[in-house]
Amino acid sequence: MNLLAFRILDTDLEVVSITSYPTSICEGKAASFVVTVRNNGPDHVLGAKFHLDLPAGLTGSTVTPLVTAGKALLNSSNLTAAAYDATLNMNNAAKLTFTINATVSTLPTPTNPDAAISTDPDQECNAVPSGPGCNNIKDVQINVIPEA
Repeated sequence: MNLLAFRILDTDLEVVSITSYPTSICEGKAASFVVTVRNNGPDHVLGAKFHLDLPAGLTGSTVTPLVTAGKALLNSSNLTAAAYDATLNMNNAAKLTFTINATVSTLPTPTNPDAAISTDPDQECNAVPSGPGCNNIKDVQINVIPEA
């Protein structure tokens, strides 16, 4: 009988941070998102899958990977309008930073998840999913009293 010795590799891949620049984004303006990934080891990883859902309403997206610590390799990647996928090799303690640059084409409003922007705030407020009654429109009445 031949015995086979083997060792199970142990890796801990972590998304360290996701940061957006600027922190407040307007339609038609450029935006950047920086995602940092680290292999906390203790072993190296080969062929790890990385997936990032991109916010809706972005156009012209590009992704630039950069090894910021240790040794890492981007084997393959695929960018669509909705997501970024990559296959990674990373040594223990390696860090990869992905910078996503895009233009914000549309921002859905909180009560209107459609890309089309409502022109009637009362109609939008009373629509699905909120239903009748608005909690984001307030009225104020000002009485002007002539000076005596």
